[in-house]
Amino acid sequence: MMIRIMMMMMMMMMMMMMMIMMMMMVIRMMMIDDDDDDDDDDDDDSNDDDDDYDDVDDDEDDDDDDDDDDDD
Repeated sequence: MMIRIMMMMMMMMMMMMMMIMMMMMVIRMMMIDDDDDDDDDDDDDSNDDDDDYDDVDDDEDDDDDDDDDDDD
């Protein structure tokens, strides 16, 4: 009889652990979805940054042209 009770207790503990693990997985998936949404926003910002970098590159090219003029 005691062995049966122990077996039942072990099964209950296993079930509880499985439930907790499943809940953790669900929460993790929800968090990942939220992060993805944020990443999309960041990507939009990064595109703006890319435009800024393009402007900087243009300025550098202009500087190079000025240097060439100085050499002449």
